[in-house]
Amino acid sequence: MGTVSTVVIFLSVAASAHPVSLSRSLVYVAGDEVRVTVEVFLEDLFLFHDLQPDAADYLDAATIQQGIELHRSFVADRFVIQNVAGHRLQVRQPVDVTFDIPDDGVALANLMSHKLTFELRHSLEASPEFLTFSQRFAGDEGLLPAEMQLTVKQEGGDVLHDKALVTGVPVTLRFVWDRPALTEKSSDRERAAWLALEQQKTLGLTSYGAVYSFLYIEDFEVRHEILIPLQTLQQIVTLSHDDDEFFSVAEQEAAAHLIADYFGSGNPVEIDGRHSDPVVRRCDFYGLDVKDLARRGLPQPVPWASARAGIILSYPLNAVPTHVHLQWNRFSKTLWSVNVVVFDGAGGFRKTVTRVGGNNVVEWNAGIRKGLPPLQLTPAEVIPRPVFEISAASVGLLLFAVSAFTLRTVKAGIDRRTVLAVIFLLGCAWAFRDGDLGKLAVPAGPRPSMTDAAADAVFAALHANLYASFRYRSESDVYDALAFSISGDVLQATYLKIIEGLKMEEQGGAVARVRKVEILHGARSELTGQPRANGLSAGFEYRCRWNVSGTVEHWGHLHTRTNQFEADFCVESVGGNWKVTDIDIVDNQRVHFSTDVRALAETVETSL
Repeated sequence: MGTVSTVVIFLSVAASAHPVSLSRSLVYVAGDEVRVTVEVFLEDLFLFHDLQPDAADYLDAATIQQGIELHRSFVADRFVIQNVAGHRLQVRQPVDVTFDIPDDGVALANLMSHKLTFELRHSLEASPEFLTFSQRFAGDEGLLPAEMQLTVKQEGGDVLHDKALVTGVPVTLRFVWDRPALTEKSSDRERAAWLALEQQKTLGLTSYGAVYSFLYIEDFEVRHEILIPLQTLQQIVTLSHDDDEFFSVAEQEAAAHLIADYFGSGNPVEIDGRHSDPVVRRCDFYGLDVKDLARRGLPQPVPWASARAGIILSYPLNAVPTHVHLQWNRFSKTLWSVNVVVFDGAGGFRKTVTRVGGNNVVEWNAGIRKGLPPLQLTPAEVIPRPVFEISAASVGLLLFAVSAFTLRTVKAGIDRRTVLAVIFLLGCAWAFRDGDLGKLAVPAGPRPSMTDAAADAVFAALHANLYASFRYRSESDVYDALAFSISGDVLQATYLKIIEGLKMEEQGGAVARVRKVEILHGARSELTGQPRANGLSAGFEYRCRWNVSGTVEHWGHLHTRTNQFEADFCVESVGGNWKVTDIDIVDNQRVHFSTDVRALAETVETSL
């Protein structure tokens, strides 16, 4: 009944009273406290606290004082500041109020001519990195719209924020204390350097209320990554939650399925003219204290007002894409546009898609693009024995001479005529050694072993195939590619060893994309064992030291790591082709790790 009477009185004076709660909040953030000055019109006391005017439509001094006391608690309760963990900053009491109450009160028609100032003070244990601001001045019923202008200033710096704070739409700001803040006297160069470092510190995700959309186009995968605040997501997907301040782990698990279904069935993607259905790789939830979204931590409750959901949709491919078509259709009543950033091997571009005007399509074309060279087997060629060539006539005379000498010796012993005859035949054999009547190849020694240069070439080809196999995205395709250079007996073990070497523990065990492989040193040794039945040598062993550089890239930034390995390889002929039949890794160490903030024209790199 109180609410109804308030509305009736409000309608009776609609010609003179403003139908919207208008206020302004001035926030000053210091290292040890936050001071807030909230300016409201006297009308708010009348609207929200059911103050009763007298017969002359006046609010007398006592009624106004009653409204002030009620509004102290109203402002302290409904202007909310939360820290990085989502906990609310408590207001130090009492709340100071500045207002000179006229002795004869104020007429309802003049309520908008009077302002009151409420001063809130919040103590801090440490200088805050993040603060989230929200207001609920519209009341629990939400019958009256409430517009608040929020101005935030950091100690020693310029105004950080000066925009409307809409009911139910929190604003999160980051505060920098480890370097001088920007001021009106800061030069353009100082501002550019400050902002560049700020982008690096935040890994490029500088807005905590924006929706981010990243489209990655790689050789055998297209990946769409969406980062969206829970407050925005709630407008398009019903997220059930009981606590006004936190989103529990159980609620996150239930929401993940809804979010995956919503985005998995929307924002359709066509690749090379064919519709492609995504595989939902991840749906995670992040608080403000998580800067590196690529690294997955243990599930934990996140602040409802400032948390974000991250969705990764993967489109695995069997071939290198040449054309990608993305249609953004997952808008909402407040989400009218989204900046989509496209990254490919050549750089990329940015496009803003909108809800209206038919401007919701992103197109990518490869142009003239060379396909990746196919993997090939490495034939195990027979190494020929050294031979001595001699004419067939010489061989015949030689054999006749030896036979005659042997026969004569056995029958009657050696005499002078026999010796002369053998010498004559041997002379003829020598004379006809280069004859044109045909030649015979006579082995001149044992089969030589493979040269070091040949072994280096064989191993280099096999080693290159190992890592080239991991350009494919599906496990079955990787196995098929590995079979070009790995014996089936050790195929699975080799796959697991290489995958383990590509995992980035810094990124929660994510498997890196191979970007560069460099052999630093290699040396062969003979493989012990018997020759093969086809006459080939059993193979060789090879000790190799090499570097592998790989990247994990998500959300517009990438992590690059270079590891150095040393291993013993066993290389043998299998089915007429050289293959690795065993790998023993003897050393593995990280030699480089860096984080790059991806930009379309340049990257900002910082070693960690």
